Amino acid sequence: MRAAAAALLWSPLAVAAGFAVPEQSARSLGMGGAGAASIEGAAAVYYNPGSLGFEDGLSAELSATLIVPSFEYEPQKAVDGKPSRVEPSLFALPSLFAAAPVAKQVYVGIGAFSNFGLGLRWPEDFDGRFESSAANITTFTVNPCSAYRMSDQLSFGGGVSLVRATVELSQKLNFVDSEGSLRMGGGTYGVGFNAGVSARLLEERLGLGLAYRSATPLVFRGRADFTAPTEFQSKLRDQDVLTHLTLPHQLTLGASFLATARLRLVADAAYTAWSSLDALHIDFQESEELDQDLRRDWRDTVTVRLGAELALEGLSLRAGAGYDPSPSPSDTVSPSLPDGNRLLFSAGAGYRMGNLSGDLGYLLVLVLPRETTGDAFPARYRGTAHLLGLSVAVRQ
Repeated sequence: MRAAAAALLWSPLAVAAGFAVPEQSARSLGMGGAGAASIEGAAAVYYNPGSLGFEDGLSAELSATLIVPSFEYEPQKAVDGKPSRVEPSLFALPSLFAAAPVAKQVYVGIGAFSNFGLGLRWPEDFDGRFESSAANITTFTVNPCSAYRMSDQLSFGGGVSLVRATVELSQKLNFVDSEGSLRMGGGTYGVGFNAGVSARLLEERLGLGLAYRSATPLVFRGRADFTAPTEFQSKLRDQDVLTHLTLPHQLTLGASFLATARLRLVADAAYTAWSSLDALHIDFQESEELDQDLRRDWRDTVTVRLGAELALEGLSLRAGAGYDPSPSPSDTVSPSLPDGNRLLFSAGAGYRMGNLSGDLGYLLVLVLPRETTGDAFPARYRGTAHLLGLSVAVRQ
C-alpha cells in the first residue's frame, strides 16, 4: 500500500519529463523545435531573451499548440496481462509574447506560456492500474524580461519566470477481494529565471545563441482522498500530502546559418540536468507509515534539434528532425512514466504580408519501444505524439 500511494505522487514530474513542450512557436515547431539562435520577434522571450536586442520596434505573437499523445503497453509475458493503450486525449497549450524598445539599445518583453501540460489516462481494466491509472499536470509561466544590445553584433538579456503548477492524479488500490482508489490534487508556485546571449556575425549570415533556463523549486501541497473498504479506512484517511521537487536547469546552444540567399539552416543542442532528480520524498501529513522515499536515478540528457527554412516570395517552407533521449533508466520506467528515447520529425510553413505573419508547424514524436527491468511491474512501452502549432505575429 505504501509503495502504491508513493508511486502515484511521483507522476507530476514523470509526465513533464515525458512530455515537456519546449516548442512555443509554430515557426520553431516546423524546424524541429530549434530556436536558440533562429527565433526572432517577441517569441525570443522564451527561446533566447538576448535576441530581443536585435528587434527594431514593437512585436507580438500569439500561438497555440495542439497535442495528441498516445502510449501503448504490452506485458513482457502473455500470462502477465493483456495489451492496453492510453485513452485518446487532446491538449491545447496557448502562448502569448510581446516586446518593445524602451530606450536606445534597451528592450523589454513578456511571455505567458505553458511548457509542461500533458497527462495520461489508462483504461479501467489496465494491468498497471494499481500503480497509476491517470496523471495530469498543468503549468502556467509568466516571464518578463529585458535585453541590451551592446553592439550591432552582440546582445544579451534575462528575465524572471513566475510559475503556477497544478496536478491531478489517481490510481486503483488492490485489496485482494475488492478495489479502492486514491485521488490526489494540489498546486504550488515557483520562481526561476532565464538568460541568454545572441550574436550575429559574418554580415548577419551566421547567428549564435546561448540560452539558459534555471531550475524552479516546487513544493506541492495537495489533498489525498482514499476510497477503501471499511476495515481499511482507519489507516487510509483522507489527508493533506506534501512533496518537494525541482524542475532542472537547462542550457541550450544554438546556431543559425544563411547558406544561400533563401536557405537558412538551424541547430540546437539542449543540455538538461535531470540528474538532480535522484529521489523523491513523499510526506503524508497524518499517516507517517505511508511516507516513502522513491529512487529515480534520472540522468542528464542532451537533446539535438536540426532544421531548415526556405524563404520564397512571402512564403517560407520548413522542415526539421531531432533526437530527445529519456532521462529515466529502464528500472524506474512505470505506467506513470512510460517514457523512452524519442525521434522528432517536423514540417511547417509561414506567410508574411507587411507587418503581419502567420505560421503553421507540425511535429511528430516517435517514442521508441522500451522494456522495464524493474521487478515491480515488468512491461514494454512505446508511443507517439502529434503536435500542431499555429502562430500569428506582428512586427513593426
